[in-house]
Amino acid sequence: MANYIRSFLELGLNDVGLVGGKTASLGELYSALASQGVAVPHGFAITADAYRDALAQPGVTDELHRLLDGLDKRNIRKLAATAAKARQVVYKAMDTAPIREQIAAQPEVVKRSQYLEVNPVITQLSTQLVDRQVDRVTLLQKYTDKDRHVRDNTAEITELQAQIDREVRERPTIIAHQLLRVNSVREERVRALLDLESNLKDQRARQAMLEDELSRANRRLMTLQGKTLEYDRLDQELRVRRDTYDLYVKREQEARLSNAMDEQKLVNVDVVQRPALPLPRADTQGASIALLVMAGLVLAIAAAFAREYMTRSLRTEYDVGRHLGLPLLGSIGDVSRA
Repeated sequence: MANYIRSFLELGLNDVGLVGGKTASLGELYSALASQGVAVPHGFAITADAYRDALAQPGVTDELHRLLDGLDKRNIRKLAATAAKARQVVYKAMDTAPIREQIAAQPEVVKRSQYLEVNPVITQLSTQLVDRQVDRVTLLQKYTDKDRHVRDNTAEITELQAQIDREVRERPTIIAHQLLRVNSVREERVRALLDLESNLKDQRARQAMLEDELSRANRRLMTLQGKTLEYDRLDQELRVRRDTYDLYVKREQEARLSNAMDEQKLVNVDVVQRPALPLPRADTQGASIALLVMAGLVLAIAAAFAREYMTRSLRTEYDVGRHLGLPLLGSIGDVSRA
């Protein structure tokens, strides 16, 4: 898994492409000035590779293109709103398990400053090497190169040089002094975690209290529902008994009136119309015949007028002139009649 987190102690101006110019400059300041007592805040940076891998997730680039393609840069208000939405897309894409795990794995204690010095073994070997080289000059003044003393000196010089090379390769410098401090980022996260845990405990206690209140309310509701059913039953019984009582009162009044009438021998009868002799029967047969004759005459006259009005034949010289609009010169009678 790629390393997405870099401490400020690991950053310098050569890491601009990895974490950006501002963060690289902050890492350079921390490395150069923290050891001299300058208060430079410590922390860590999320590398550009983390953002590249986040944007490479399916759908992230398409969502950013949907937001930013064709955006009117002159509309400042819309530009700000779209930028906020784009940031939310990137923040959501950055919320991945590897990044969360690496942030959570940051050490509790970090180096605030450290002082380095040359490995003392190298210093000691270098001093011995210089002494042997001085001895070699003195020996060469007395003996030749093939002399045993000179050969032994040469072997010692070679061995010392090999040891110095090995130490320089494996551990050229050592940490003489270092100043540690609590990781401020982790401390802030731990503080936030403690606040969230405290809030969670409060919410759980409130949840338990609300659940207890809800349980009591449910029990009370069930009791009220039972009482409601009992009330409905009693109300129905009351209405039935009231109707029965009204019926008994009515029957009692009717019985009392009946008894009173029986005791006084009263009859409740009223005269609606007194009797009279029947009227004499009139002879209506002659009147009916006269009425029918009159109705027949009226219908005959109406039919004659209707036939005269509805016919379209030309019977007189006036009818010919009126309908044709031409003067009549003469008329010829019906030959068949003649």
